Amino acid sequence: MSILNTKILLFEDKLDNISQIENMIKASGYEVIRALASPKEDLRLNIMVLQSNIIIGHDSLSNTILLTAQKMKRGISIIMLGTSEESVLLPDMETGKMAYLKAPFTKDVLKAVIDFVRG
Repeated sequence: MSILNTKILLFEDKLDNISQIENMIKASGYEVIRALASPKEDLRLNIMVLQSNIIIGHDSLSNTILLTAQKMKRGISIIMLGTSEESVLLPDMETGKMAYLKAPFTKDVLKAVIDFVRG
């Protein structure tokens, strides 16, 4: 899949630096679609309707994002963003890759993680 065909769904909720993250993604050459994740039904609907290849959201949204992506049974990769000092266990994904990125991070690190999950 070419970089030009990669749509990234960026959930705004709970991300203080959303504009900075969006600009990092765009500077890396990817198309970004911003959406709200609240209420949870909007999150589910956005994932199903917008048909992105990669989803990026705050780690507090992980359960809802994972369940919705798994129900779709297509290759959706997920990047969770957070500030957690605790270890994070990432479940096996049958549909795509998953990564956890701890803030703060640079554009180059975010691009490398996106390239990895885009695989």
